[in-house]
Amino acid sequence: MKKGAILTIGNFDGLHVGHRRILLNAIRKGKKEKRKVIAITFWPHPQNFFGKKIKLIQTLKERIYHIKKIGVNEVDVLEFERIVDLSPVDFIKFLIERYNIHSVFVGEEFRFGKKREGDLKLLKKIGKREGFNVEGVKIIKFMGEKVSSSLIRKYLSIGDLQRARIMLGGFYSVRGKVVEGNKRGKRLKFPTANIKYPKDFLLPNGVYITKTLVNNKYYNSLTHVGPNLTFGERENKIETFLIDFKSSIYNNEIEIFFVDYIREIKKFTNKDKLSLAISQDLGYALSLLLI
Repeated sequence: MKKGAILTIGNFDGLHVGHRRILLNAIRKGKKEKRKVIAITFWPHPQNFFGKKIKLIQTLKERIYHIKKIGVNEVDVLEFERIVDLSPVDFIKFLIERYNIHSVFVGEEFRFGKKREGDLKLLKKIGKREGFNVEGVKIIKFMGEKVSSSLIRKYLSIGDLQRARIMLGGFYSVRGKVVEGNKRGKRLKFPTANIKYPKDFLLPNGVYITKTLVNNKYYNSLTHVGPNLTFGERENKIETFLIDFKSSIYNNEIEIFFVDYIREIKKFTNKDKLSLAISQDLGYALSLLLI
């Protein structure tokens, strides 16, 4: 690697198509010039730091994994508390002292420093003075809306999976370790893999068509999100029925990809009506998944 790293800076929550455009531009330059590409991200999310308490699209672990997966050499997570009071000039000075910067790639609406006072124009001015290049990457729009993590959170929260998928560049997913349930699904002939309900899960309760990744293989699946009202439950949980899957996967980590919403959760008067509803949901799911 040549001396002088290429930096990208952002929260990168969800790693949507706009984030990917920034990162891929940096990666392309890094490969061409044989330079290390470093993605700078923050923890906690600035809005959570200031008390807004937003739900994140990805955990920090997932964010780092996916950033590296697309080809970034290194991800550096900065504690937001350390840099929150730095002026825009001092924040860039902090980065210069920490890294040997050759180039910086950011979105064209990038803001930085205390009270978000710094912008792309200022960053380019500092870069020119300090001897590094700055490239502002154009925002991506879909149906007249700027693609952003906040907009994706909004669409996921109302169950608009299709619009969220286009902006994310892939299906919204959650990971979790399979835990032992009450085995009601097995008695109903629909055994489920249960994972703990994530703290930041964004989708509304309902029944979903899903794809589930188990041991590097994808399976068609049907997923129930929320309490099982038929049995008087109140606690939210995620139960997934993997189609054409027979093995035990307790304690395995799986990833569930949400393809489409089928219906809201319901309370059925007896187990037979619940089994019939699951069969109908499964038939509908298969009619779409197997097209």
